[in-house]
Amino acid sequence: MMVYKLSTIIKGALEKVSGEKNKIKYPSEYYEPTGNLKENLCKYKVAIKEIKAKYEPFLLKAENDKKGQVLQNKSVLKYEQEINQKIREELDYARLLTHYRQGDVTAPGLNILIRFAERNDSPKRVEEFKKELRILRGRDKLIYAKNLVRGEIIEDLMRDINYNVKPAGKSAEYPLDWQKKLERLMNELEKNSLSLDDEGHDDKIRAIWHDISQEAEESFRATLKERELEAKETAIQTSQQEVSPKIRRRSLDSVQDR
Repeated sequence: MMVYKLSTIIKGALEKVSGEKNKIKYPSEYYEPTGNLKENLCKYKVAIKEIKAKYEPFLLKAENDKKGQVLQNKSVLKYEQEINQKIREELDYARLLTHYRQGDVTAPGLNILIRFAERNDSPKRVEEFKKELRILRGRDKLIYAKNLVRGEIIEDLMRDINYNVKPAGKSAEYPLDWQKKLERLMNELEKNSLSLDDEGHDDKIRAIWHDISQEAEESFRATLKERELEAKETAIQTSQQEVSPKIRRRSLDSVQDR
């Protein structure tokens, strides 16, 4: 097997992934504000799937499986660090844009959006984010949000989506049902005459969300155990089916020998 140098394999791959063709190209409606949290999170899901598709050909495992190449250790480390950094940056951009669409903005978050958009998005987006930052500073605030709990819930649901998609790896075999959690939350809020746009009810909403998340986690773990047992039983049955014909053949051979 051959050992390829960074200049011949990795450098070329890094140049490709950093090229003009790989800049952010979301449709204009992707940036539009929305009060619909499910719609907003679906946009986030689409974004991270696109990030995954964009970087998948450049992931080290994909390169090795495809070309059967063995790379030098130092080159491997540098390559992985650069690719993972690019994935993290784009995921952070998608994450902050989700809060931005929901109407929740922070000065540090807007600064990150501006810096990333200057390198990877359009001048129009840069100006939009700068305008929002000027408005925020004009209010003499670092954060503008209806409440803090909404942002916490969005972060939790984005983590579920990340777990399912796994932008830098294989998608989850048993995904989390984040939409069911969100639907339960909306139903419970309606029962209690609450809304994610409310101010002054963070503790009540947070308690409701905590219970829903805990129940969902327990249900998910129970389902995983059931599926693991089913997989073991299937493996045992398959093994027995493979062994039985061999035993029958041996029995027939014994009879014939007599």
